[in-house]
Amino acid sequence: MLLKTNPYYTKLISQKEALIATITASLRNYLESNCYPTEVVNEIVSEEFIAANPSYYVYYPYLFKDYFQIDDTETLDMLSIAGFLYYRAVILIDRIFDDKNSKHNFKKYFIANICQEETIKILSRFFGENPKFWKTWNLRKFEYAKAYKLDKTLKSINDISEFEALADYKSAFGKIAIDCLFQLSNKKDKELYTSLLASHKYFYVAFQIFDDIKDYTEDVENEQFNISKYELILKLQTENDSIDSYTIAEQKKLIYLKGIAENLYEKATNYLDKSIALQADFSSQNTQLWTNEIDGLYNTGITHFLNIKGFISMFNSQQKLSLESHSNTTIQEAVESADSFLKNSQISDGSWNDILNDAGVSDVWATCFVTQTLSEFNMESAEAIAYIQKHQLASKLWSYNKIWLEDADSSSFALLSLSKQEIPTEEAFNQWLMFQNKDGGFATYNDKNILISSLNSPNIKNVNGWLQSHFCVSAVAFLVCVELEKTETLAFQNLRTYLLNQLSSKKHLLSYWWTTDAYALYYVLLAAIKTNDTEIIRLSEIRTEIELKRTVKTTNYFYKSYLLKTVCLRANLLKKHRAEIDNIALQIISNQFADGSWKGNYSLKMPHPSVVNTARKDIQWKPGNKGTNCIVKDFNRVFTTVSCLSALKNYGASLS
Repeated sequence: MLLKTNPYYTKLISQKEALIATITASLRNYLESNCYPTEVVNEIVSEEFIAANPSYYVYYPYLFKDYFQIDDTETLDMLSIAGFLYYRAVILIDRIFDDKNSKHNFKKYFIANICQEETIKILSRFFGENPKFWKTWNLRKFEYAKAYKLDKTLKSINDISEFEALADYKSAFGKIAIDCLFQLSNKKDKELYTSLLASHKYFYVAFQIFDDIKDYTEDVENEQFNISKYELILKLQTENDSIDSYTIAEQKKLIYLKGIAENLYEKATNYLDKSIALQADFSSQNTQLWTNEIDGLYNTGITHFLNIKGFISMFNSQQKLSLESHSNTTIQEAVESADSFLKNSQISDGSWNDILNDAGVSDVWATCFVTQTLSEFNMESAEAIAYIQKHQLASKLWSYNKIWLEDADSSSFALLSLSKQEIPTEEAFNQWLMFQNKDGGFATYNDKNILISSLNSPNIKNVNGWLQSHFCVSAVAFLVCVELEKTETLAFQNLRTYLLNQLSSKKHLLSYWWTTDAYALYYVLLAAIKTNDTEIIRLSEIRTEIELKRTVKTTNYFYKSYLLKTVCLRANLLKKHRAEIDNIALQIISNQFADGSWKGNYSLKMPHPSVVNTARKDIQWKPGNKGTNCIVKDFNRVFTTVSCLSALKNYGASLS
């Protein structure tokens, strides 16, 4: 299971937007030319309705036109209008049946009747009395009728094929687009036709699974069959429990807590894999409108899957993490206790999991971060090294988690971890250099199309913030070049120039992803010391002293640990700030929990991809895990704990 990305994504989005604009305008013109009142036209071509439904319902035949080599835009536009009108009628009729007492039902029926009449009129232009087409048309009508009846009467299924049939029947109107194009094509390729119908079916099985999870309450109240309720009933039966013991709200929680939603999302992505495979023999770059819809739904499933796993992980974490204070009195005791916590937190596959955002929980980046930090003291785990090697992507780089796309920062920590073990990294390093921008700095991501397609939102078109150079990412990249002995390269010199410019600037905050600069300054200063770069050292020391003043009262032990680590790198800073540093070390030791951890902290910012300057005063950074322009914490306490362990090791060494 990997995120689907597309290098032509923005081109496809532009194409779809143009189709929506063209066809909605044509639809409006068509209705007006048939003398329908403005009120009726506005009701049918409702912007609210179009926005609330998947955009492809406006241009359905265009999804499949290239498979059948039909390029006449007038034909395709009219078929699209017919398809939209038919879909509009179906939805209106559904609402009439679902809300029998509505005073607006006559109006809905009247509009639905107009939509159906116009659909038939348009299709009659193309197919006349063609018996093959109208036979298929009637078949689709009765399939939809079966779907409606099953939705209301189906209480159980013998196997998943019955649910597949239900989803397929529900999407009968969509199959008419494929039927039309097949009948209009010069070459009646039956194999292509059959494969596309099957691809369409599996797409809608996945779609129906997502819909059932999202609409659980509505479906249960309307007594409609819902696959997640069915799976919950089976699960509770195996536990000698009954669904009748729970309210609808409790049932909805249980489908997440008992892993049902997670399993269903995984099943849905498997159906989408089948959907993409079924059309693969007939696809080309020109058929990407359909494959893009499959990939988009796949990515939606992955995002939900990751978020469910993340919230369950966070829930379980809150149940087991200690809130009892530790009774440490020495640095060594605190370090040993932290080491035990990290060993106990490590997953059986060798990874550490921490931090939750819209991309789910991090496993690869988290593991690389912990491993690199521990490697400074030769405390790294062989299992973690193996995990990092195993989850190197085909691009030779690494990602936030094993499902997401590669990024420079995760790759930096992986390169540092592997190079310490003398594992070859040259090929990965060369790919990693692709994240360096013209200004010498490193961006987190480096491909606009790939990034936008991974974010999978029609509302995100500007990702300049995530593609620009980031001081915090460049800081770790600076250490990578030093540790991999690449300091004679032009890339290193350009990176050094970028860092000098940033450190010399009057910016209050240099870091993009972090709420302070303490984290980034440590890596810059560590690398500069290793190369005896006096200018970088001088500027880093100045910035570090500023950070000391800013964070003197903070209870964020992630940042306190980085300040302690950074000051311990320089004897002059230690001497000058001995009292402050001793106090920070004492605070860290005194605030360790009984399980060896330290409190997780809201330290990592998640800016909207369009945000270039995260120091903007108009952005209200609020704690949270969903969306953007929020601050997330290390809920498993792994990031803070390994950083505190590292800081105390450095501090202890400075005392000897």
